[in-house]
Amino acid sequence: MKLKSTCERPSSKAIIPPLNGWKEQTYYKVEASFNRQNPISEYIFYSGFLNGKNGEPGGYNQIWNGSMEDFHTINDVYYMKVIGELTTK
Repeated sequence: MKLKSTCERPSSKAIIPPLNGWKEQTYYKVEASFNRQNPISEYIFYSGFLNGKNGEPGGYNQIWNGSMEDFHTINDVYYMKVIGELTTK
């Protein structure tokens, strides 16, 4: 996994959605950081329901990786970029 430097992060909170838009109840591979000083790492993101502002994930979404102990949602991230959709079938 390649970590990016702090200077490559946006100066304010940024969520970069999939190129073709969000899909409801879908798993995605994402790069994310929880604050400006936190390194960018890879995570799995579950979109849940698209009842947020402008059809974005709103309810029941979750972001995690193997080392996280707490429950986190899209509202907790400082930066997140969708890398691709994961197949679940």
